[in-house]
Amino acid sequence: MELKQLRSFAATAQLNSISKAAKKLKIGQPTVTTHIQQLESELEIILFDRVRRPIVLTEEGKAFANTVIELVESIDNISPNNIINNKDVVVTIGATYDIIPHILFDVIKNYPIADKIFIRLITLATSKQ
Repeated sequence: MELKQLRSFAATAQLNSISKAAKKLKIGQPTVTTHIQQLESELEIILFDRVRRPIVLTEEGKAFANTVIELVESIDNISPNNIINNKDVVVTIGATYDIIPHILFDVIKNYPIADKIFIRLITLATSKQ
C-alpha cells in the first residue's frame, strides 16, 4: 500500500469519479484505476461499485475512506513551514499492521527538524471475502 494509491482512492471517493480524481491529481485516468485496483487486490475487498454512474463506495469502501481521507489530508498538511512555526508535529496514520513500519520511517525521515512528532495510529482491519 503506497501513498499514491491512497491519494488516488481518497480523491476518487471524494469526487465519485475516476476521471475527476485523475484531473485533480494531474495524473492519467488509467493510473488512478490501477492504484484503486492495487488497493482492492491488497485489501481483498471491493472499494467501489463501478456499475453505477457516478461510481459509489461500497460499505467496505466507505469504512476505508473515513480513515484514508483523514490520513491523506494530515499528510498533506505536513510542511516544513508548519514544522518551523510549531516544532511539534501531529501525524495521524491509518494503516494495516503490515505497512505501519514503512509509514513511520517515512514520516521520521522526511521531517527531521521537528522537535517532537506525535503519532496517532489508527489500525485498519481488513475483511476477506
